[in-house]
Amino acid sequence: AKLHEIKILTDLKNYLEIDPFDLEMETLYANYLLRLGELKLALDIYLKHQLKYPNDLFVNYNLGICFYAIATKQSKEEISYQNEILKPSIALNLSENLLKQTLNQGDSLNAPLYLGKIKQAKTEMDSAIYYFRLRVRAKQSETDPYYLQATKALRQIFENDTVLFKKYLIT
Repeated sequence: AKLHEIKILTDLKNYLEIDPFDLEMETLYANYLLRLGELKLALDIYLKHQLKYPNDLFVNYNLGICFYAIATKQSKEEISYQNEILKPSIALNLSENLLKQTLNQGDSLNAPLYLGKIKQAKTEMDSAIYYFRLRVRAKQSETDPYYLQATKALRQIFENDTVLFKKYLIT
């Protein structure tokens, strides 16, 4: 972690000691932990939020992203969930279910990108293409990083599979 990131984490932690019930600040703290690879600590916070707000779109989105990070990154430590070591395949399924839930709930702009990545990891390419295209259609600007990731993923899929490319060329 860089010095400024440690300072931000310290400031957020200090603030939460003063006001431990500020969901927005605690979410920001968990998001920073996630960014720095502190997956277990972030997961604990997101799970606490989900217990309190089980149907909240943003809570479920953040938890889904956390499970995605656990599934795709090598954690420094074993992470347990429901009294078992969390395997990457289970974390990926948990992420998929939560992100589908947020997408079905309404306006979840970036859930399709991660659902596309999950489907690609599971080699379910038609579904991956569907989700990546969904995110591409929601482009916010030419520099939208999630749009750019989705277009790059589509390009890679089609460059590696000419049969799929021909199939989607006409649609």
